Amino acid sequence: MFTKEAVQDMEEFDGNATFVDESLSFSGNTVSKGHLHVEGEIKGDVRCVSIEVGPKGRIAGDVAADQVVVAGRIIGSIRGGNVALKPESYVEGDISYESLMIEHGAHFEGSLKRGDKNAMDEAESKGESKDREMPPTNGSSKAETDADEAELAAE
Repeated sequence: MFTKEAVQDMEEFDGNATFVDESLSFSGNTVSKGHLHVEGEIKGDVRCVSIEVGPKGRIAGDVAADQVVVAGRIIGSIRGGNVALKPESYVEGDISYESLMIEHGAHFEGSLKRGDKNAMDEAESKGESKDREMPPTNGSSKAETDADEAELAAE
């Protein structure tokens, strides 16, 4: 189901937008010549003009876009012109940016590198896709999750 905000976002991009609904989960690299709004799950690298990862959105892969807004989860590097991490965001990976905003409450683990767009495009074109594991969404740490899984296996 489209939210009012998502529809408004899509209208701003003159129909050149793609919406990944929360009921959709897929694996594979994604390339878009427009705006991408993610509420579902993508396992693979994403390259587009602009991307908004909504609160329910999850990406396990590298993201490259001129505009990046994250309110969901990204496990992988981000290469962007303008990058914004919203309070509810969770990012594990390095961020290369021209402009960066990290709001209070955002979770970020990685390194930051301010760079020009040409350097980011060059680095992105040389990038390789890597297998990444999505962390649990219940707020548990990976160590807690691994311990829980080991306990269940022992039973």
